[in-house]
Amino acid sequence: MMVEMIPVLDENGNQVKNGKGNPKYKRLSEATPEEKALKKEGKLKSRFFQERDSNTGLAKFATYKVFELSQTTLKPEFYPKAMPNRHYDFNMDHIRTKEVLEGLSDYAKGIGVTIYQDDAKELRSAKGAFYPDEQKILLNPDNTPGEAVATTIHELAHASLHNPKFSNSYTEDFSKDRRELEAEMTSYLVSNHFGLDTSEKAIRYMAIWTDNLTSLDDQQLAQSMKRIHGTVSKIVKSVEQHTKPYQLNRQVGQNQNFIPSPKKGLKV
Repeated sequence: MMVEMIPVLDENGNQVKNGKGNPKYKRLSEATPEEKALKKEGKLKSRFFQERDSNTGLAKFATYKVFELSQTTLKPEFYPKAMPNRHYDFNMDHIRTKEVLEGLSDYAKGIGVTIYQDDAKELRSAKGAFYPDEQKILLNPDNTPGEAVATTIHELAHASLHNPKFSNSYTEDFSKDRRELEAEMTSYLVSNHFGLDTSEKAIRYMAIWTDNLTSLDDQQLAQSMKRIHGTVSKIVKSVEQHTKPYQLNRQVGQNQNFIPSPKKGLKV
């Protein structure tokens, strides 16, 4: 608990010191009318200190009631707004996770990027990040298995499309919303190609970042879709060295069938 304090002053207006030579303070609630007037005029500065028990000297802490969202009146459809970095337990029944991650690791090595687990908790609540200066990707170890796959692809898309060392694909003036659309759409398409449906998170993520795609004009959107599909093809080719993609009703020898590009006006 924090408590607001004011200096203890002597008759000359100088701050009084205690026996150890440290400045003395008292609670604002104990201020005289004159001291309150001085504070109001800005002539007496207050400070906040951790309140301590007068007997033990230990810090005091306030207690609060804590609830899970499911225990509140908030409707489930609004949970993402209340918890933008919440974790998702995607259905993993149709993806060969180990092989896909091995393929993604090979792709990362191929473009000169190293993937690390963020054991130092540098990311905090973020699921992953690409660091161009160090050519590395950090992944949150608290990610669910599905998030581990989807986030790896998302960051590899950044490393492929938004990496200064690749002059053929890097454009410095790309807006943040456009970069996030390209990375998340790449993740969504590659994940789905290998049997992982991330639409629960991905569609909302892209819609929020691009204001339902209205932040990009038609030409920008067309250019980004071309860049996305080129990156999807490269990543898929690398991963397929380790596993054959899972697709419903897919027959041997068929061409790859990626999900059609979304049209403008993407809705949550």
